[in-house]
Amino acid sequence: MRFLKLILLLCYCILHIRPSEAVGKFFDLAEVKNWRIIAEIEEEKKICHAIMTPYRDRLLYGDINDPKFVVSYKGHLAYSISFSASTRLAHSKSVTLFVNDSQYTLKVNKHGKNAITYSADQDVDIINDIISGPYPFKIRSKGAAGELGFIYFSSIGLQEAISYMEKNCSKL
Repeated sequence: MRFLKLILLLCYCILHIRPSEAVGKFFDLAEVKNWRIIAEIEEEKKICHAIMTPYRDRLLYGDINDPKFVVSYKGHLAYSISFSASTRLAHSKSVTLFVNDSQYTLKVNKHGKNAITYSADQDVDIINDIISGPYPFKIRSKGAAGELGFIYFSSIGLQEAISYMEKNCSKL
């Protein structure tokens, strides 16, 4: 009887959980223009992330894999900006974001594979700069051995992605 219950539970899980939707605690929500929106369930709270992959790069080092620019929705009008390099970055001012005529230095985390903004004010400034025009923005990054690369992202669709997250990510 116990074995039968286990088989039934397994069948239920196979039929009702789609692998494309669930990877650990992350769930795909939508594609909004060039942005992929995913949700992260963390301690009764849903955090959404709008993820952009580059349309072009000029890498002067070849070991950067699958870079991403991420705008995370933390709650009403609260966002966080990050860059994921999936490779080790140099720690001292190695990541610079260029948007229109502005440039922003991002802080590399202790693992050396991600860079984040320094403050909520910087997040707001970056978002406003990106959505102010349909121009691409770029990230200059340095690898741990000093190699340099430029990664280009499209700004198209960020306003729509933010609107989607405001509307759909406020509640669990």
